[in-house]
Amino acid sequence: MEVRMALATKSKHTLVLVQPGVQRRWEVLLEGYVKSPQFSDRCLALSYAKMWASVNRPSKIRVSNLAGNVEHEWEFR
Repeated sequence: MEVRMALATKSKHTLVLVQPGVQRRWEVLLEGYVKSPQFSDRCLALSYAKMWASVNRPSKIRVSNLAGNVEHEWEFR
């Protein structure tokens, strides 16, 4: 029973959101964290999100554009 619970917990993805913030900045929201890092451009925010998700597998990155629509999504298993 404990093994099954551990496997179920392990398979849950941590969600990482990359989205536009205030004053032309981009923020990376990490599920379960209060503070969100902010970056001066989208490329830097994506690089950070990909590195974080790669180290903290399983994770899922979801990127939103200025209109709030989801543009891209990646899974790191």
